[in-house]
Amino acid sequence: MASITPRGRLRWYRPKSKEIDIEGITRHGTDSVFYIVGSHDARRHSIFRPKDQSNPVNENRKRFEWKPEQQKDRERLIRLAIDPQTGQLVEGSLIITSLRDNLASHPVLSGFIGAASKENGIDIEGIASDGQRLYIGFRGPVLLSGMTPVLVFDADHREAGHVRYVALQGLGIRDLARIPERARTDQWEPQGSNPLGRPGPEWAQSSFLVRPIVKGNSGQGS
Repeated sequence: MASITPRGRLRWYRPKSKEIDIEGITRHGTDSVFYIVGSHDARRHSIFRPKDQSNPVNENRKRFEWKPEQQKDRERLIRLAIDPQTGQLVEGSLIITSLRDNLASHPVLSGFIGAASKENGIDIEGIASDGQRLYIGFRGPVLLSGMTPVLVFDADHREAGHVRYVALQGLGIRDLARIPERARTDQWEPQGSNPLGRPGPEWAQSSFLVRPIVKGNSGQGS
């Protein structure tokens, strides 16, 4: 696989846009196509800013109880191609979409939309490709019995996607990475039973390594 070194700025967002919060980049197949995913998360407003220390308690309480903020600029799935010769963005290759419809239509994940990411809401933190399918890893939510979701879909037919539930013993996913085909697919999960199904034939040619984290975080917000 040839290496590609981007040169200059690869600008795909409006100058006045807020933080995109890129959580993963993966090469798609053996060509120069890449996918970039944002966190798709919501954030509760912080009450630990310096000026909050002198605010009345009722004012801080009101701010804290505001509905968590959905940030549309973080709800991005970006496809682009980089010219291996010039290191520049290939003209016309940029496609910006979102996974919000995939999340909203799922019977489990939809229930976590709008919850703050640090309160077990939606928090995407990993993406990998096998050249056909994309695999989206979640730091949150972590579900009953320690199950962590991974959204899987064909890059060209996202509506046909599905969710795998990975038994990570209560941990969230911080990253996904493809590993050589000779690697064992059971690196997906610790040894033990998963009543929701172990990796099946669809994974046979694409083994992955999950880097989990403890589901616990420091303060957040703006």
